[in-house]
Amino acid sequence: MSNKLQKIISIFIGLTTLVWSSGLALIAPLAVSTATAASLTDGELVKTTNNPDVYIVKLVGDHQYKRLILNPDVFNSYGHLSWDKIQTVDQATMDSLTTSDLVRCYDPENGVDDPKVYKLSPNGDTGTKQWLNMTPAEFEAADYQWDQIYTINVFERDIYTTGSDITATASSNPTPQAEGLTVELADDNPASATI
Repeated sequence: MSNKLQKIISIFIGLTTLVWSSGLALIAPLAVSTATAASLTDGELVKTTNNPDVYIVKLVGDHQYKRLILNPDVFNSYGHLSWDKIQTVDQATMDSLTTSDLVRCYDPENGVDDPKVYKLSPNGDTGTKQWLNMTPAEFEAADYQWDQIYTINVFERDIYTTGSDITATASSNPTPQAEGLTVELADDNPASATI
């Protein structure tokens, strides 16, 4: 190695040591590699620098979804997920992803293929699941998208507390099949009619 190169390396090491030992490195901005929405891939794990919540990305056509992984136990229940694979994204990128809270359980290792679609409502490291007890037409009428449904394992499904079913509002009410329909008006109006 030439004397000139040795001097350059020696100066660089000396300056680096001085900066780190003086504490100046603590106030220097750290270079953080961040991913953008355009660079994300399906199944990628993302979080922001200001929030420890980890989301899994789902890309279907033009739709870009994110789903919260409830807690570390849920994360660890998926053998293919790895903590060192979590990408840091800026808040604008995180906000550009549509949050999905719809899941169904398919777990071939445990012989489970649950066709029920649940809406998840996280609350810290716990949460509630509610079955979307409706027909496919009612599901679509409620503005849900089929491609926003994530597949989860039994452990994750069962860690959520079961809440009341979600049913379609007007479309789930059966049409009356009786001979006639009695209509009653307000108490201050004594008129009523049979149709």
